[in-house]
Amino acid sequence: MNTSLKQELENIFKPKRKVYRFISEMTGEPCEAVQDTMTSKLSQIKDLIKNMWFMFLYKHHLRKRILKNDFGRREEW
Repeated sequence: MNTSLKQELENIFKPKRKVYRFISEMTGEPCEAVQDTMTSKLSQIKDLIKNMWFMFLYKHHLRKRILKNDFGRREEW
């Protein structure tokens, strides 16, 4: 296997981290916050699935409401 290809594959599967460096407002000391991108990606996927589920439930709710309120009126054009 080509070494550059091997390095690319290692970089793809290595957990990536974002490091935020800032100065604390309360103490004035330099601080670091580390965010795992894999964790944030999983969180985004979870939120996407949750939103899709709520949209499905809302579609079901609207369908039932439209059928309930449909009692022979003419269409509004």
